[in-house]
Amino acid sequence: MRLTKDSKISFTPQCLTVNGRPWYPVMGEMHYSRVPVQYWEDELCKMKAGGVDIVSLYTIWIHHEEEKGVFDFTGSRDLHAFLETVKRCGLYAILRIGPWAHGEARNGGFPDWLLEAERSEGFRTRTDDAGYLHYVQRFYEHIYHEAQGELLQDNGPVIGVQIENEYGHVGGQRGAAGEQHMRTLHDLAVKTGFSVPIYTATGWGGAVTGGMLPVMGGYCEAPWDQRLTEIEPSGNYVFTAERNDHGIGSDHGIGEDVTFDYEKFPFLTAELGGGLQVTRHRRCIASGKDTGVMSMVKLGSGANLLGYYMYHGGTNPKGKFSTLQETRATGYPNDLPVLSYDFNAPLREYGQMEDAYRYIRRLSLFVHDFGEDLCTMDYVEQPGNTDKAEDLESLRTAVRCRMDGAADGSRMARGYLFVNNYQRRYSMAEHLGERLSAYVPLPDTGLTATVTWDDVDIVDGDSFFWPFNLPVGDKALIRKAFATPLCILHGSAAAGGDVFVFYTKGRDAASADSISLTDDTLYEIEGDLGGNEILTITEEESLHAQKITGEDGREYLVIAEGNIITDADGRHSVSVYAEGGTLHVNAAKAPADAGTEPGACAGEEVKAAADIASEPGARAGEGATATAAGSAELRIYPEPKEDRMGAFHKVKGGSYDATGCSMALFATVFQKTNQVNLSIKSSAGYEYSFDINGTTDYGVTGRPTYFTISVDRIPRQPAQIYLNIDYFGFTADLCRNGELIADNFYTGQTWEIGLGRFIDHEGDSEHGKRRDTAFTAELGIEPLTKDTKVYLQQWPELTQKIDGHAGACRIEKISAVYEYRLPL
Repeated sequence: MRLTKDSKISFTPQCLTVNGRPWYPVMGEMHYSRVPVQYWEDELCKMKAGGVDIVSLYTIWIHHEEEKGVFDFTGSRDLHAFLETVKRCGLYAILRIGPWAHGEARNGGFPDWLLEAERSEGFRTRTDDAGYLHYVQRFYEHIYHEAQGELLQDNGPVIGVQIENEYGHVGGQRGAAGEQHMRTLHDLAVKTGFSVPIYTATGWGGAVTGGMLPVMGGYCEAPWDQRLTEIEPSGNYVFTAERNDHGIGSDHGIGEDVTFDYEKFPFLTAELGGGLQVTRHRRCIASGKDTGVMSMVKLGSGANLLGYYMYHGGTNPKGKFSTLQETRATGYPNDLPVLSYDFNAPLREYGQMEDAYRYIRRLSLFVHDFGEDLCTMDYVEQPGNTDKAEDLESLRTAVRCRMDGAADGSRMARGYLFVNNYQRRYSMAEHLGERLSAYVPLPDTGLTATVTWDDVDIVDGDSFFWPFNLPVGDKALIRKAFATPLCILHGSAAAGGDVFVFYTKGRDAASADSISLTDDTLYEIEGDLGGNEILTITEEESLHAQKITGEDGREYLVIAEGNIITDADGRHSVSVYAEGGTLHVNAAKAPADAGTEPGACAGEEVKAAADIASEPGARAGEGATATAAGSAELRIYPEPKEDRMGAFHKVKGGSYDATGCSMALFATVFQKTNQVNLSIKSSAGYEYSFDINGTTDYGVTGRPTYFTISVDRIPRQPAQIYLNIDYFGFTADLCRNGELIADNFYTGQTWEIGLGRFIDHEGDSEHGKRRDTAFTAELGIEPLTKDTKVYLQQWPELTQKIDGHAGACRIEKISAVYEYRLPL
């Protein structure tokens, strides 16, 4: 939805509204001061491609005024430039202006000098004390100066402001005093100039809101929990009308019930965990499915805004006087990495697109096309639905529905049945041959099963939602479907109608008919579809599906192994990866009858690019011939009718030009034609030649072991180069010329380091950017032993002796991975 200064954003007890119409946006957190400025635009475009509409962002006080009275809004701290970039990328923003933020920043974002002033000047922070409010007002004024001209009233991107964070839950006052302080801060922000449609406040854990719009949260685990063991199952996988996650901030005390009236405010989330930020004592990992299923459960429980913290990971900036991360030494419960705020987010520290990115994108496609309708559907608790996450036997269901008038003048319930049989880190019982029912409240009979689905097999890990009485055009209803709606391709059907896209796990992704038009076994349809179509894809394909608009104005569904990104100028490209060398693109051989399949192309061979142009997103050069592979990795529906339509190239004779054709079914093939040289030398004197495919094993002491890593002959072509390190140990850090440039707390995952920010430089005006041809750094690994006090979700094999104890301190593998952008 496009917003302007004339748009009227408000809310009802059900949902957000724009000009009186329900609005279901998706929000994702990104901290501009934790991402290098040169990557802002590309990362924001990735967020938009992932389905994000609103960027939420902390303005972290210590990042801007580390030294009292000296404000820094330059480089990656340039808030005004960031908001300009948000606008350029077609996104909107909610500023979280604190003054206290948390965000795992030092002192929760408070500068050290402010805490010293609290002691020396005798005021209390996070209260209405005049001394504190004096400094808050000055901070707000500087933030407003940066945001001036970027508010919605100026046709800017800023549509809202959050005041404080977790106030009355994690510090601050409770009760009447707390409510008053929140109103004081709100009034101060308004007086400063922040005239925005909505003001929000943390709603969970007993936080006070000052009457502002409460936003909720939910995480699949708790890396802040002080225990070093597996913890109880998360309640965020259970359908419930309860909005409160009592576990958030439990390191500061058990959260209490909410302080606002559910009946007056919509269920909006701002802190669904896009991932989990590891701590020194607790290393839990959120998978894409963990995040995706939790999000679907919130959707089924009535949430009308999906907001993620973090959506984009980052790196803490360097401080003038100290490091800027949360530590126990500063009185906080957790130790975090000095630099890395990766969060295992959908977009990670260096912009890597994680599995969670695809799960959230899939839900975003749904809410963007069906959300306006969904917003007006109430959550209906189902008979027998458990409210206990520890119950691993019962099937978990929910309904969202509303009553509509039918053609015969009667009332008809329509909506969605939600089913979840997934609980992170636990196995759920199977339910084979299950009869599913959607119970809805009818005026005369009460809660009644209006729709049933017979003989449904539900196994551990399944989660889905199916529609009932879903309109398709003006003359047809899907009475029920055994498939989940994904999106609508408006005006893209052959007869000019809409294409309703669904997905189901009951179809073989490898088969030629994995994309098919209406399947009578999946849909019970009443009425005439007219010029509309129903398209069914597999569940796996849905995670790789994106909807894009061509220059012809038509909407297309693209299914790709890579992720399609549309830049701020509207150009589409697909991001693909190659390990150790040049990327070659193969088009898959289509089946003999491929002409009948949407988006298919025939032919044994295609022309592919032998190399990629030097600038990210640039067109590839002419190249060698590659033989077609046997698997389809990219396809599009519907097939363009012209040889060239907008950004798309239509296949002719089974081949396509070297710019990359969106109509081809292609797979990426990695060939080491310009192999990077990797070498390593350990502090113990051992030397290795990489790629390491085995184990480097040697006796070590309890002290950190250091390795010098050299990457030689770095090519200029890729958009990004990642140094991927698989190691065993407690922590690791990377130093260059004695300066810490990256760090990592071991989780068992590959440590991925984007080398672009360390090897790309501005050149002279003639040559523009240049890239170093070599990279050398010192890798330090802190040993891990069986006695280390840490919760690890994935423990390595402790095969080494470290000061007489079983432990691990070694490198398993190092590789260079290139990211290429192929224009469509």
